[in-house]
Amino acid sequence: MPRKILHIDDEPAIAAALLVRLRAAGFDVASASDGPSGLDAAARERPDAILLDIRMPGMDGYEVCRRLKADAELSDIPVIFLTANAKDEARLEARNAGGDGFLSKPYEAQDVISGLVKAAVFGFLVTLMGCYHGYNSRGGAQGVGAATTNAVVSSSILILSFNYFITELFFAR
Repeated sequence: MPRKILHIDDEPAIAAALLVRLRAAGFDVASASDGPSGLDAAARERPDAILLDIRMPGMDGYEVCRRLKADAELSDIPVIFLTANAKDEARLEARNAGGDGFLSKPYEAQDVISGLVKAAVFGFLVTLMGCYHGYNSRGGAQGVGAATTNAVVSSSILILSFNYFITELFFAR
């Protein structure tokens, strides 16, 4: 589960309330109040996940996300949008900008924590698939027991992926 979170939001009251709840849940939280300072904080802090507001002065959350995803050093960090704009267009634009999740304000702290966990699991699966691709492109396991090893690796990835997507299907908001 992600431990270091960067919260980028220009509303101090919302940022403070979420900060208290996330810290109480065991997260290390850094904050930024606008897009440019959020990008600087992401480069400096290297968080495990980013919670990002859409409407902010200077640079909106969509642009912040696009810049994060364009940076090779930061592109793997899951970005979860937190916004008062619950319209489908906002969700689509967040996804198109590279967002990994979307929660509408007002939200419950538990929903945010669940979103962070989902983003971490998805990131783990992407990493696992990348490792498997490299493993498989080298010919997989060789020698005695290779067929069994290759089958176990493939089955494990399939089961983890299935569990993730079933969870998304039934529990996503």
